Amino acid sequence: MIYQLKELLDIDRLQDLLHSLGELQGMPSSIVDNEGTILAASSWQQICKKFHCSNEVTGRLCRESFLRVSAACRDNLPPHSCQCPLGLMDASSPIIVEGRYFGCIRVGQFLMQPPDHGFFLDQARRYGFNETDYLEAVMSVPIYTEEQIHANLTVIAKLTRMLVESGLQRMRYLESEARLREALHKVETQSVTLQQSAANHAATLNATVDGILAVGTNREILFSNQRFSELWNIPSELLASADDATLLDHVKGQVADPDGFMDATERLYNSAECSFDTINFRDGRIIERFSLPVHQGESRTMGRVWSFREVTARKRAEEELITSNKLLQTIINTVPMRVFWKDTQLRYLGCNHTFARDAGVASPNELIGKDDFQLVWHDHAEQYRADDRLVMESGRPKLFYDERQTTPAGEVIWLRTSKVPLVDEALQTFAVLGIYEDITEHRLAEIELKASQQRLSTLIEALPDAVFLKDGNGRWQFVNSVGLELFDLKKKCWRNKTQKELIDLQPEAAAAFLSCLSSDEQTWLSAIPQHFEEHITAKDGTTRIIDFTKIPLFEEDGGRKGMVVVGKDVTVSRNEERNKLEMERQLQHTQKLESLGVLAGGIAHDFNNILAVIIGNCSLARFTPDKAEEFIPAIESAAERAAGLCRQMLAYAGKAETVCAPFDIRLLTEDMVSMLKSSISKNVTISLDIRGGMSRISGDSSQIRQVVMNLIINAAEAIGESAQGTVMVSLAPVTITAGHQGRDYHGTPIQSGEYLCLEVTDTGCGMDEETARRIFEPFFTTKFSGRGLGMSAVLGIISSHNGALQLFSQPGRGTTFKVFLPVPEERAAESGKRKVGAADRSWCVNKSILLVDDEDQLRAVTKRMLERLGFTVFAAVDGLDALDTYQKNAASIDLVLTDISMPQMDGYELVRELNMLNPSLPIIVSSGFGEKTIDANIDQGMIAAMIGKPYRFDQLLEAMNNAVRNCSSN
Repeated sequence: MIYQLKELLDIDRLQDLLHSLGELQGMPSSIVDNEGTILAASSWQQICKKFHCSNEVTGRLCRESFLRVSAACRDNLPPHSCQCPLGLMDASSPIIVEGRYFGCIRVGQFLMQPPDHGFFLDQARRYGFNETDYLEAVMSVPIYTEEQIHANLTVIAKLTRMLVESGLQRMRYLESEARLREALHKVETQSVTLQQSAANHAATLNATVDGILAVGTNREILFSNQRFSELWNIPSELLASADDATLLDHVKGQVADPDGFMDATERLYNSAECSFDTINFRDGRIIERFSLPVHQGESRTMGRVWSFREVTARKRAEEELITSNKLLQTIINTVPMRVFWKDTQLRYLGCNHTFARDAGVASPNELIGKDDFQLVWHDHAEQYRADDRLVMESGRPKLFYDERQTTPAGEVIWLRTSKVPLVDEALQTFAVLGIYEDITEHRLAEIELKASQQRLSTLIEALPDAVFLKDGNGRWQFVNSVGLELFDLKKKCWRNKTQKELIDLQPEAAAAFLSCLSSDEQTWLSAIPQHFEEHITAKDGTTRIIDFTKIPLFEEDGGRKGMVVVGKDVTVSRNEERNKLEMERQLQHTQKLESLGVLAGGIAHDFNNILAVIIGNCSLARFTPDKAEEFIPAIESAAERAAGLCRQMLAYAGKAETVCAPFDIRLLTEDMVSMLKSSISKNVTISLDIRGGMSRISGDSSQIRQVVMNLIINAAEAIGESAQGTVMVSLAPVTITAGHQGRDYHGTPIQSGEYLCLEVTDTGCGMDEETARRIFEPFFTTKFSGRGLGMSAVLGIISSHNGALQLFSQPGRGTTFKVFLPVPEERAAESGKRKVGAADRSWCVNKSILLVDDEDQLRAVTKRMLERLGFTVFAAVDGLDALDTYQKNAASIDLVLTDISMPQMDGYELVRELNMLNPSLPIIVSSGFGEKTIDANIDQGMIAAMIGKPYRFDQLLEAMNNAVRNCSSN
């Protein structure tokens, strides 16, 4: 027979159980059958009773949500939670017993995070609810974690399933009993058809889940079904003996109390009454025994029928229910909150141990029946009772309000209390439940916090900067008077408004508010303090530049808590900086154009001369191939000069590495004079006078080259373009002895020692004292034709080389600059020509190298040079080709020589890829951009050596040796 859920459950007891759970946890719950009928429910929230269910539209939404959750359970979905269209959460779990869906358990009308007041306020307006009452109802909705919801559903589901299983067993038992009585009745009334009835009776009894045994007057076994044999583990041959005494002797060894079992059985045989008891087995099973005497007529007994049913699972469920009730009581007594409940007469019905201690009694039982006038806080009793009556009469909870209490020691403390009405299934209030916690320390902290806030507010008001405090939604909570003045918001209701809402208050500042809104969002996304400059139009019409510092504040869970904003008016300083930067930019741009124009002419002239030498000697070598070797030195020398010009250009462009090393200043000066002769005006003649054999100094050759060029160009421009003039450049050794020092431009005596003196004299317009005094100031210029090209840099370079500078000038009589550069104590005797040492070439034999260069001719020349050294060469045209070649021949390649600028994959990326494949592989980088550029783009630990383009055979071998030495030392 198929039973409905309401037939299997004791609805009244189930309703009491749900009320008890609701009182403990405050969570609405209900039991719904498979037809959608609510059989039992408790703890409905006011927001649904008073608002959602009473409105036609929201009521329909609630019913649709209810049907949707029920349908999900009918589809055997696992326990799950979902949000109803009105913003509250529901959770459900199906009731499935023996594979059949009987209904579902629902808990709902709760939240899993603090409510969004904006959402519920909009909802109240949409459906016409009273906004204040509705929001108050929203705040009373409890908030639970997913674990709490799952735990509550699990407890109710387990209890319900156990009750359903018990009900199924009970209904089947009653059904079986009814069939048994019917069968016995047929035995009495249909004696003619006794055999047929006995057969039908036996079939029916064999089909039941209960074990059946029928015993006659002389205790002979008349009938037993299969289930009886299974429950008692009785062999078929023992049943065939039909001897009940032998049967009892067999089964008593299976029960936990054999003697008690035998005594009870004997007593039942001698009784004419029905009996019901429980038997515990040694293997842990529990069986219920029902004994019924069979009468013929009113007094004659024909025998006795025994019915046995295993109820182990049901008994375990009952024990678990008892344990669960004890656990709930333990939880109530363990929570740190004080819990109590009173009847309608405001007498205590119960409480937890913590509340009892506050009341000054040893046990919660001592409080039962007492009222607040009889306890230590009797001075506050009237107020407590007034709150109790308000909650019970209104049927609405009163939550999280502060009140005072007197302790057993006589002290007055502060409590935060919540009280809710307890209602029955008829929604009648029968008690009030209250909880509270001691917030005395918190209250004292609040008082101190207010005092601290007052001090902080006074300090912030005294600041000259604007200070703002916004909450996590961007609403203004605090602004000092400077900030209000900045946005002209004094006497306006700015509090709790967002940037967009403030536009309505102050339309003139709309652009500033929107810009601040954008920078706020950037600050939230960065999660660290940020600086922004905002342009704000003041009420007087001027534009103010405000430097805002924005500091985001976050909750512990990562949510937005608020933002502190400090704004400093930097209008004056920014305008000054902008004017200064503009002047600097214009002057630097002018100087750069002038310098590049002069340099380009000289470089083009020199490159043409160099190319003429190379092309001419190549032509002679072609016409006289037998004498080609005679022309190679000239070609090589011209190429060296071209390489030197490239290095000069890199140095001027800032690409060459700044290093101090010995160099020949004579050769440097000759090169610069030669280059500048073709670049300056034709009315200016440059003469060069170099005396003495000593010409090597230590320093940064690129910086000294800039000094020579700037002095010569400055001298040429001082002459102008209309009159003939001469720039005289001389270089001579000078010895300055102690006591005979001259003074430099700053008036400081020049240190004694050996110097090389570079002197540049022009026959130009000269300078007056004021101009001469300011000529080395940064960005200083004059109106006459000599405009200067970085004279402040000249003075800085000379000082960094421990040198000295003298200036002699008179208006109309020209100018002389003398630059004293110290000579190292260990004078180099080299002539400037490199000597190729006997570099080790033996290790190159039988070695393989990967050569990478996209320039076909250069790759071919370099390959021949490497093969001449003894290498086996693998050639690649770009980075991708090189990477593929190395991966195919990694075991054979000992060294890599790669260019930097290449298509597909450049040298930097190739070095990184090769280093990942083989960190110990020696890699030599070849480039014409200088070491500074390479250092800025790649980790020096990845390369073994560098070589600049162009390079000679001996330089290539030296780079190879350096690479091997560096790898060996590492």
